[in-house]
Amino acid sequence: MPEPANSVPDGGAIDDEANPADAPQDASQDAAIESAEGAQDIDETPNVSPVEQEQYDAVVEAGRSMIVAKTAQDAIMAKLKNSPNQVGKTIGHTLAMIALTVRRAGKSQGTTIEFDLLEQAGREWLGDLLEISEAMRLSTEANRDKIIDQAYAMALPTFGEALIKEGDITPEDSNLAREHLSELLPDKGGETADPAATMNDAATTEPMGA
Repeated sequence: MPEPANSVPDGGAIDDEANPADAPQDASQDAAIESAEGAQDIDETPNVSPVEQEQYDAVVEAGRSMIVAKTAQDAIMAKLKNSPNQVGKTIGHTLAMIALTVRRAGKSQGTTIEFDLLEQAGREWLGDLLEISEAMRLSTEANRDKIIDQAYAMALPTFGEALIKEGDITPEDSNLAREHLSELLPDKGGETADPAATMNDAATTEPMGA
């Protein structure tokens, strides 16, 4: 399992080796994290309150700043280019690093960004990463579902293992997340894929960008 990213250096890029306590944050990221305080589950329904929508948008923007900034995007594109046969796993690893960085930044300010909110925001970040991959012609709209499956298979265990090491969640919590992943990864026969097997395959992948 690769060591999770811990900071957001200049330009919003993800630094896989920096200490989370040293992670600089610009004013927009600070505002996004503060706005996420007390965030509730954001449903894709018309019943979301203006406050909940504002919190959701703030978290999405905090993560998106690590994708769209030039230095960050250059780093992401380099990782994708260096692993053309592992696009889904590279995207998934990057997605996990973004989620970890956003959650850690919130904790450093005394704010807990709930997992439900991160899951919803993660769909937005995944879409952004897929657009980059497709623009580079490393993936296509036709194989998008396969790339998404691979991305989730990498992202969830990477995120979960990092939080277990930090004492943020228990192994039992991680197992519940694995059960949730099984709903996201249908196999070719239409039945639910084995999440443990899928994640074990993802976990044995060489560190992205190594």
